[in-house]
Amino acid sequence: ITALSAQGPSALARPNTANASGVALTIGGYTNTGSAIAAFCCSSTPSCSSGFTALAGAPGHWDLDGSKASGQEAWTLEAGPDGVRDVYCWLRDDAGAMSEVKHIQVLLDTQPPGEPTVPFNNCTSAATGNATLSASVEELGTHIGICCSSDPDFQADCAGRVMWVQGAEQGGSGGLLGVDSRREFLVNCSLDLPAFGTPTEEGFSIDVNIFLVDSAGNVAFYMTPLEVDTTPPTGTLVVNGGAAKTNSSQLALAITAADGHGVARMCVTEDKAACGAASTWRPFEAAIQHPVAPRYADGANQTVYVYLQDRCGVRTPQPLSASIVLDDRAPTARVMVKGSGSSQSYCSSKSDITVSVEATDGGPGPMSLCVSSSGSVQTCVWRTIGSGHAHASQDWRLASVGWNDIFVFLADEPDGQGNLAKCQCFMLLDSTSPTGGLLTLSLIH
Repeated sequence: ITALSAQGPSALARPNTANASGVALTIGGYTNTGSAIAAFCCSSTPSCSSGFTALAGAPGHWDLDGSKASGQEAWTLEAGPDGVRDVYCWLRDDAGAMSEVKHIQVLLDTQPPGEPTVPFNNCTSAATGNATLSASVEELGTHIGICCSSDPDFQADCAGRVMWVQGAEQGGSGGLLGVDSRREFLVNCSLDLPAFGTPTEEGFSIDVNIFLVDSAGNVAFYMTPLEVDTTPPTGTLVVNGGAAKTNSSQLALAITAADGHGVARMCVTEDKAACGAASTWRPFEAAIQHPVAPRYADGANQTVYVYLQDRCGVRTPQPLSASIVLDDRAPTARVMVKGSGSSQSYCSSKSDITVSVEATDGGPGPMSLCVSSSGSVQTCVWRTIGSGHAHASQDWRLASVGWNDIFVFLADEPDGQGNLAKCQCFMLLDSTSPTGGLLTLSLIH
């Protein structure tokens, strides 16, 4: 057998799909034994239980050409609920030789397409030209067809222009799906608004007839109002809570958006001209993480742009925007520790000393300083010392006789925030006078 397929009773049905149990089987085959094909047998099981029917007396129409035969036979699918049916067929020649079995599966689906799981959009941005309606539909079959029309006699209008789409499988592992499985279809149809012959200014609304047909030829009809909308969304954009700078590789974007029909999509970019391609658009989210672009160096001002698009397809003509300085370098510092009673910078005869800092940072904000006897920043008491190039000094008391650790922490933002630099110094506290006898020096002339 070279060909075997089933056709349902609906003229809109696709092969091997039917909305009723009565189908037409198309069978084709040939023999190379020198004999002629003489009979056929079809069954719902892998065995020819009903016996062979001679082609000469078959009720269907057969074309016989010696070793070749093709024909159509009426067939009744196995009774039961909607789902997949098996059909097995054989051919036999006049010498009694029987072909190998040919097996197909036929989907019996008697239910029309259901309500869209995502409704058709009820607005369009196209005051002129074509408007596109989109929806999501779940269906048992492998395909679904759609047509939209403004014609009151829309069934006739759609007869020759149904657009078929394949569905994304939501169950099963390929081929026809069982009755409990569904495929999801994203369906679209276009309307030529000027063909309505009515003004299509902002707020104008028309009724659109939607014709849905599934693989088996079941038909569903819907009507939805379609409103013309030319007003773009509005919104705001805040980066990192409004901070002036950041040392993170990720930016936290907070986006607000408002539109009478709802905001559906957005495009986030550092290039205002990059949102033309459909791949750059994404579903709208009020809060997202956005990576810092690799081309931005330390100290650079990064501007982020966000375009919005409402459910009708209207986009903001100018993007929302916000900027932030990228600063991932810690300040630099020169630290001087001065004791008392000694000419050496690392010695002091008294516990009270002075710590002087000369700090430099390229960021915009003021720096903060902490002097501590601990190496942990957690014990710091911070003070602001200025921005850019700043000088600061702080009185400090050495804790004990001997060597004392002095830690200087410098941050490029107030209160120890931002990038942090750490410097460790040492000071010897020696308050004990020298001991020993009197040393006499003689001068020799």
